[in-house]
Amino acid sequence: MTPELRIETADQAYTVPSRSTLAETLASVERFLLLEALARSKSKAAAARELGICREAIYSKMRRLGIKVGPR
Repeated sequence: MTPELRIETADQAYTVPSRSTLAETLASVERFLLLEALARSKSKAAAARELGICREAIYSKMRRLGIKVGPR
């Protein structure tokens, strides 16, 4: 049996499908963390600071992962 990866925050949990490739698993985790930070933050720049990445990196990751968030 393949182990599942479960990510939990204070108010939400996410389980990565057990048959994912490494790339799929990393993308799923990254997407979850980005969406969580964006939901908590007042701006994309604030979400980037929370994640410890630069503003350009958050925009790049959002494009790559297909995340679309309106202006804040």
